[in-house]
Amino acid sequence: TLKADEAPQWLALPDAAFAARLQAQLGGRLGAVTMAGRRHHYPLVAVYAQRFAAPRFALAGDAAVGMHPVTAHGYNFGLYSVEVLARELARGLTDEALTRYAAEHRRVTWPIYEGTNAVVRLFTDDRLPAKLLRGAVLRAANALPPVRELVARQLTTPGRATA
Repeated sequence: TLKADEAPQWLALPDAAFAARLQAQLGGRLGAVTMAGRRHHYPLVAVYAQRFAAPRFALAGDAAVGMHPVTAHGYNFGLYSVEVLARELARGLTDEALTRYAAEHRRVTWPIYEGTNAVVRLFTDDRLPAKLLRGAVLRAANALPPVRELVARQLTTPGRATA
């Protein structure tokens, strides 16, 4: 991923220069980089709806919470929102069911949405303090298996791990 203002410069590069720049950016950790197809530009934006429900109306999936893909929560939250909405509507097709859906969805998604955005900010900040903090965070996560397990549980079961 790149900062939005850097993307046009990368996209304007010829394929060989793009591959060489990517290989340099990765520090050679993946070996030689070659182009295998067309490049595509996917702007990464995060959105969080002000409201998830109103009378006779509900937002689900990316319409409710659009996540940066760094933690793969967008897909999980999409499935989760449908599960919760279906469960609440099965209890009755009422505005109260939509209100319960919205409250649960917000309670479960807001902390992870904000946490994901914090991770993205930390790992896209090139200033020295952020680089030092990144290293410390990664070392701490590697040294503390319970923290790793908690993060893994959060990434794979939204709603269940926090409920």
